[in-house]
Amino acid sequence: MNPLISEFSYGYALTEELAAGYRNTLRGAPVFPSLIDEGRSGGYDVELPILGAPLFLQFKLSHYLKKSSALEWYHWNRPYFRMHLRPLRHSRQHNLLLSWEEVGNEVYYASPMFYHAEELNAAYSGRMMVESSAFFRPQDIGPLPDVEQHCVVFHPSGTVAYFHSEDERPVQLIHGKEWLERVFFGAKQRMSEVSLEMLNELVTSMHNVLFEAIPGWKRQHRETFDRFARHEKRGLAAYVSYLARTYYDSQFVLISPFDKTTESEQG
Repeated sequence: MNPLISEFSYGYALTEELAAGYRNTLRGAPVFPSLIDEGRSGGYDVELPILGAPLFLQFKLSHYLKKSSALEWYHWNRPYFRMHLRPLRHSRQHNLLLSWEEVGNEVYYASPMFYHAEELNAAYSGRMMVESSAFFRPQDIGPLPDVEQHCVVFHPSGTVAYFHSEDERPVQLIHGKEWLERVFFGAKQRMSEVSLEMLNELVTSMHNVLFEAIPGWKRQHRETFDRFARHEKRGLAAYVSYLARTYYDSQFVLISPFDKTTESEQG
C-alpha cells in the first residue's frame, strides 16, 4: 500500500513533538529559512535556545507491504514496511548525508511505522510520533552501489532491517525510545552555546562538503550566503537550515536536554 500521508505532514508532526519538549527530556527548536525577512529588523521569528546541539533529520514515508508476493516477504513472512532511498541518478541526497555524518554530525533517516492518515492523527494527538517511527543512520545503510532504485525494508517488531539492491545487507533499525536516548545523551555531550562561532563552524563544514560534491558551488551561492549572514546569529541559523533543506533534504533542529532540576524548581 502506498502511503496515504504526505512527507511534509509526517515531518511536521515529528518535529513539532520534539519542539514541544518530548516527555520532558528533550526539546528542539526547528529553524526555517523562510522566516528571514529582509524588510524587518532582525528578520526572524523563532527564539533560538541559549544552549543546543545540531540534529539533522531526513523524513521518508513508508510503503506497507501486506501480500505474500511482495519481494522481501521472506524476511518476516508477514506484512512489513519499505522505505525508498532516492537514486543517485536523480539526487546526491544519500551521499551528502553520508558525508555530513562522517564529519561528526547527528544525522538520521526517520520513517513512520504507519501509512494511514488516521494513524498519523492518533500518533500526533497522543504524542507518540517518536515512538511510532523507525530511525536509520546513513552510515548503517552505507554507500549506494549504483544509480538504480534501492530501499530499506523493516518490521516494527524487529531491530534489524535490510537494505536491498542486487545484494541485500542488514541495517540497524533504531526504535523511537532507543533513538531518543541516543540523541539525549549525544546532545548533552555535544551541547554548546548557540553563538555566531558555533553557527559559523556549521556553515563552514557544510560548505566544505558541498564544495567537494558540487563543482562550482561556492561561486554560485555567495550571494545567498551574504543575504542570510546580514542577520547575524539568527540569519546564520536560518542559512544552515536552508543548506540542510536545499542540498541535504533534511530538517535542521537545535536540541537541548531539559534540566530536570531547573524544570522541577520552576514547576
